[in-house]
Amino acid sequence: MTSDRPDDENEGGVEAALGRALIEASDRARERDPGGVRARIERVERRVDELDDEELADRLRHGCDAVRRLVDDEPLVAAAYLDAMRRRVTGE
Repeated sequence: MTSDRPDDENEGGVEAALGRALIEASDRARERDPGGVRARIERVERRVDELDDEELADRLRHGCDAVRRLVDDEPLVAAAYLDAMRRRVTGE
């Protein structure tokens, strides 16, 4: 089975890809780049259904919604939310 995703989105499995997207989103939030955050959140949402852990997937979906609401007016709060989401995914 081949994938239409770029190699960097597949490397290390779904958790690794989610972790990278969440780090990038958090960085963009700290840079006050809401468009960049939204683009990474869309990447997270595309991959979240691939998780075996449905509870984690639900938490990530909720987190994506929260970040969307926060990113324009409270980008640093959005960054903290994204960091917490990454820790959940990576087990840190």
